[in-house]
Amino acid sequence: GKKKIGFGQGKWLAGFGGKQEAGETIEETAIREVREEVGLEILTMAKVGAYEASWENSSRICEVHIFKITDYRGEPSESDEMAPRWFELNSLPVEQMWPDVKYWLPLFLESKKFNGKFFYNQENQVVDYKINLE
Repeated sequence: GKKKIGFGQGKWLAGFGGKQEAGETIEETAIREVREEVGLEILTMAKVGAYEASWENSSRICEVHIFKITDYRGEPSESDEMAPRWFELNSLPVEQMWPDVKYWLPLFLESKKFNGKFFYNQENQVVDYKINLE
C-alpha cells in the first residue's frame, strides 16, 4: 500500500502495520492495523521475520515484525492512512519502498524465516545491515 500520512508518507510499503497499543500482542497489533488501514479481516497468518531499524544521530528504533497472511476476508479498501494496490511480483515498486525491502523480501518470498538489523543514514539509505536465517 502507499502510505498517505505520517512516518514513511509517500512510500509504497511491503505490508501494513503500526504502533502496538497497551495490552496488545504483536499478532493482535497486526490484525488491528490491517483492519484499520485496508479493511481486511485476517483469518490465518504466520510470523516469518523481524528486524530493528535505527538511524544515525537519532534515538529512534523501529521494531518491525513481518507476517505472511494466508487467509483473509474482505476486499482491500483505501483509508485515510493507506492506499492499497496489488502488484505483480516482477513489477513491485521496490525503488519507491524503504531500502531494507530489497534485502528481506526475497527471503520472505522463499518462505525463509529471518531476523535482522538495519542502520540508516539521515537520508534514509541503508548504510549497514545484518540478516540471520532462523
